[in-house]
Amino acid sequence: MKMISWSRSRPLNRAEAWVCVVTNQLVTPGLGSIVAGRLWPGLIQLALAVAGCVLIVIWFFHLLQAMLQNPDPTAGLRLDARTGGNVPPRI
Repeated sequence: MKMISWSRSRPLNRAEAWVCVVTNQLVTPGLGSIVAGRLWPGLIQLALAVAGCVLIVIWFFHLLQAMLQNPDPTAGLRLDARTGGNVPPRI
């Protein structure tokens, strides 16, 4: 059984480099770097991508919770006669 090597013994050729770049851009940031043999930079990129994804999901659920608590998004707005749109109330 062949073990997976996390480092490269030879440099990447042009086709392999493009595969790594496309993997980094379209699949998951950091995965292409890991495939290219750069383990630590790839793991750091991957950790930052996962952290960003978690923060976006947390933000989305907070937004969803705020929207569900106030189902009428136009509450407290008055109609602007000049443009026909809603404007925030004056204080």
